[in-house]
Amino acid sequence: MHSVQFNLDLVGRRIGWRSNNSLPLYQNPVGNITMLLRQRFQKVYRRPDGQLIMLRDYTIVPEHRFPLIQIPPDALASPLHCSLHLLRALHAFRLEDKLLNFLHQHVGRESIDLCCGGLTGFWMFAHVEVVLIEVVEGDEQFERLMKKEASRRLIEKLEMRQKKSLDGSKVKVGDQCAVCLEDLQDLEEEKEEEERKLTMMPCAHIFHRSCISRWLEEKISCPMCRREIQAVDFADCFLHTVSA
Repeated sequence: MHSVQFNLDLVGRRIGWRSNNSLPLYQNPVGNITMLLRQRFQKVYRRPDGQLIMLRDYTIVPEHRFPLIQIPPDALASPLHCSLHLLRALHAFRLEDKLLNFLHQHVGRESIDLCCGGLTGFWMFAHVEVVLIEVVEGDEQFERLMKKEASRRLIEKLEMRQKKSLDGSKVKVGDQCAVCLEDLQDLEEEKEEEERKLTMMPCAHIFHRSCISRWLEEKISCPMCRREIQAVDFADCFLHTVSA
């Protein structure tokens, strides 16, 4: 099951009031809106008792700044005109309908409050976060996901131990991956970037990253020599992490 969650932080300040002579008077107040958008992905497991366990949480798209939205004085004078002007500006960004409606409702309401019926201009900063949430259920699926996550973390530790990804320089022509039996130096253009990456096990045997990742979901030993991965294999990895 998939769902979308929107989070919004708003910071707004007025730039002048007509009712207070001690502050600068803006004869033509303007509403300025700056928005930053960030997208995240979360995968959570729902236990039979309803409790949610976070499996993964990472940023998909870093912060993206939208062009400045300016609401002119004549639009600020009317809540309806202010709302319509904001809606037209949001449509120009080609946003997904749910996000567009969310921003129109919340940013529009804050804009109307800040402009005080057109008596003042304002500057508002909106930090928008879109969270794509995948909810999984069932013990069998949870076990499979946990194995996959454990395999991913194990690969990351192996590559951190190597300090850098292998570029094929340690592979001879004709060497094969013992999992898929295809050449390790196969760099055909139709291959995905992930399929081209190589990972070296602690025993020095080399495999396609995607192949050994799937293998490690079931076993923690090398497909060729059957040597099991041990904690000592990552000792220098942990030292490197602490000193970094």
